[in-house]
Amino acid sequence: MIQNGADVIALVDRRARVLSVGPSIRSVLGYSEEEFVGQNAHTFIHRNDRKSARKSFLDLVARPG
Repeated sequence: MIQNGADVIALVDRRARVLSVGPSIRSVLGYSEEEFVGQNAHTFIHRNDRKSARKSFLDLVARPG
């Protein structure tokens, strides 16, 4: 699903560091997988939305499932 899907699906750690991403990243966002992996996912969120996105992410990390 990740390898052949059109959606960008990324696996991130608890600090939002991208561990892996599907190949659709190039067609959707223009980045290669190598450019995206290792980056903090929050850096790709518009600066006006980062605070709320970071809060939502931390809430999810605190309450998995």
